[in-house]
Amino acid sequence: MIRRPPRSTPKPSSAASDVYKRQLVINESLTLQKDSVIKANKNINWKNYKLSKQNQKLVEKVIKGSVLEVLNIEVEALRYRSTGKEVTTRSAKKVQKIRICFTIGANQISEAEEKRVFMQIIDPKGALIIEKENNEIIVSDSIINFTDYSIFDYTNLEMQHCFDWERIHQLESGVYLIKLIIEGRISSQYNLKLK
Repeated sequence: MIRRPPRSTPKPSSAASDVYKRQLVINESLTLQKDSVIKANKNINWKNYKLSKQNQKLVEKVIKGSVLEVLNIEVEALRYRSTGKEVTTRSAKKVQKIRICFTIGANQISEAEEKRVFMQIIDPKGALIIEKENNEIIVSDSIINFTDYSIFDYTNLEMQHCFDWERIHQLESGVYLIKLIIEGRISSQYNLKLK
């Protein structure tokens, strides 16, 4: 039988030992760098979250600040004389058109552009008067019907605007609620009482 020499564990060479120690130092350094990057990332994410919330609040303030304000509203029920002259009336049966005049306040935040004012006339029974087809707008994912609308050029300055609505069907006596909607918000309401 042949005898083999006893096995012995090889002793690590000093070069291999140095490589192992360097790898441990590099690994420890990378772990520290990773931890500091994670911490910096958390700080950045937190700051981003706070700035996003501040931005959202500022956007809400700008939206509220850009709302056009109706300062005065005057509503007249009109009829035509045989001469063709317009005169005011309080008789529901004689009303041929309704004139709405209002003042829009100055607003430097709102866009200076062509705007639309939508009018709703609600009769004494609570029904919206719609005498034309396709009189609806979409506001905040809701469909809103309207009686009539008018277009005006807004220049960020206080201005007066008037428009007329001519009835097709004869009106009944009672109180009519007139709502003006500008940029998706009810800007003004007026009660018109007809005999």
